[in-house]
Amino acid sequence: MKNVISGKLSGFTLIELLVVVLIIGILAAVALPQYQKAVIKSRSAQLYTAVNAIATAVHSYELANGAWPNNFEALDIDLPLEGKTGTACGLSVGSGITKKEGKDYAVVIGYYANTWGDVFGVFTSGDYNCTGFAYLITQDGTFDGQHLYCVERDGGVQGRFCSKVMNKQFVQNYYGWDYFE
Repeated sequence: MKNVISGKLSGFTLIELLVVVLIIGILAAVALPQYQKAVIKSRSAQLYTAVNAIATAVHSYELANGAWPNNFEALDIDLPLEGKTGTACGLSVGSGITKKEGKDYAVVIGYYANTWGDVFGVFTSGDYNCTGFAYLITQDGTFDGQHLYCVERDGGVQGRFCSKVMNKQFVQNYYGWDYFE
């Protein structure tokens, strides 16, 4: 590039270009983890809302019928998710459609012989596989069905999702799941 005033060639030196690239690299290194954390918090908020809505429908069903529902077909809720049978992260006991799946998560309703009932929403892929939220009621009184817990499948690094992302505190381990509140 020619300088109009002096007539000499001017431009950026290699050092100046390297400094600019280094600054951009540092900014990207700081911003990317924050962006990823914001994305998982957004996805978590959607999953939390879905589990909470299902738990409300389950509670309404239980009040009307005196029993916990054993599948989604019994509930008066319409989720725009694909209904399936089977399990997600080892979850699901019931008959009929007990699991509904989204892109990278599943919501599961479970029931076992007047012993317990649950609603779980868990991520099924990525860094937070088998973590999510749960609403649980047990006959022995361990869980009263009044709280929506953050949960992690036992066997991973405890707190990798619930403590680090959702800022929840560990409460207890119950049948292979860590519960946080």
